[in-house]
Amino acid sequence: MGRLQSAFPSHQLDVIIGSLLGDARLECRSQGIRASYTARFRVHHGEKQKDYVYWKYQMLKDLVSREPYKIKWRNEKRNLNEVSWFFHTKTLKNFGIIHEIFYKNGRKIFPKEILPIFTDVMLAVWFKDRHQWKIAIGSFDYQRFIDTITPYIPKAMSYKIGNPRIDLLSRKRAEPATLVGANTSVSG
Repeated sequence: MGRLQSAFPSHQLDVIIGSLLGDARLECRSQGIRASYTARFRVHHGEKQKDYVYWKYQMLKDLVSREPYKIKWRNEKRNLNEVSWFFHTKTLKNFGIIHEIFYKNGRKIFPKEILPIFTDVMLAVWFKDRHQWKIAIGSFDYQRFIDTITPYIPKAMSYKIGNPRIDLLSRKRAEPATLVGANTSVSG
């Protein structure tokens, strides 16, 4: 993990890994045949999370050559016109290192080798509820989880801790549970 930790400053690595555990992705640019293995990091969020895109951009600004920009597209699954914001970084060898860790056989995985360097900031950035890896938290531990991530939640995402999930509020407080990660869409 030393080579991963030396690839980026800790504040950037926290955003990169936390985002990759959610819906960010690395796009492989070369696979080391004639040159070093390289990749670029891509962040893409809907209109409601524009400020969050800009927060990530500010954290990674020295790795990016263009500010985030808006795109309009047709979501055929929902039969809606969508607006979203995205940016990607420059193509770098250091992202190639992370790509080798997070992708196996063309699929994103949860690499267990990141656990020794996993931080509360990574957890706060990961805290998203879409169709990537999920964090399962029992109602007994929910407040402890919120207390852990709150100092690191960007203002743009504070609504996620200000409006707790309804399913956690409606359940009876059960016996203590442990923090468990559950992979709901990507093999690991």
